[in-house]
Amino acid sequence: MALFRKNIEWSGSSKDLIVYKYPLENAGREINRKSTLTVRESQCAIFVHKGQIADVFGPGLYDLDTEILPILTKLAAWKYKFETPITLDIYFINTKQFTGNAWGTQNPILMRDPEFGSIRVRGFGKYAFKVDDPGVFLKELFGTNSSFSTSDINDYLRS
Repeated sequence: MALFRKNIEWSGSSKDLIVYKYPLENAGREINRKSTLTVRESQCAIFVHKGQIADVFGPGLYDLDTEILPILTKLAAWKYKFETPITLDIYFINTKQFTGNAWGTQNPILMRDPEFGSIRVRGFGKYAFKVDDPGVFLKELFGTNSSFSTSDINDYLRS
């Protein structure tokens, strides 16, 4: 049982990592009221309990004893004055813009032009993206993966 004060945070040192699952394995995936949650600018944290999103936290420092009590009272162990630790998964989502992603056509596209006849057209460029809705991003794209990076999404976006 995790009865000591724990600060849950992610420093986000990788420039292409979009999702990071906080490793709670050593503590048995349990947190208690002595814990705090630190969410940095350009991040958000998602608490998943029993397979469902319990809440999404924006940037800030959260004392899990007082500040989020009204939000998480529906969670099983926390309605008993936080005496029992709660088991959940915590995902940190990087909400900054990921820039410099290249795109291009693999093969030339054959087109007809009335003046020049058949021409081959190719296209190349760069694009940027960011996560606007972390809940939808979890549900529809990365699921329960422990990490998700720009390389995981680039092929999807290019196609």
